[in-house]
Amino acid sequence: MSDGKGGWMSVKRSTDSQVNKAAAGAEPEAGKEHPFVKWLVVFFVIILALYLYFVLADLSTAPQYVYSQF
Repeated sequence: MSDGKGGWMSVKRSTDSQVNKAAAGAEPEAGKEHPFVKWLVVFFVIILALYLYFVLADLSTAPQYVYSQF
């Protein structure tokens, strides 16, 4: 067995090749946005739209029986 120096070089070499591939754009995940983030933004936009609808809605036009329920 070696002292570990050869093992360190092989780890460094594999790490360097991964960095070079990512820098060259060879990795398929490089620069891709995760779909979770997109759907999270869509969810918050829908929630914000519903919130604004209910806050800004003119409830004075509701029928009288709606007010008698409360």
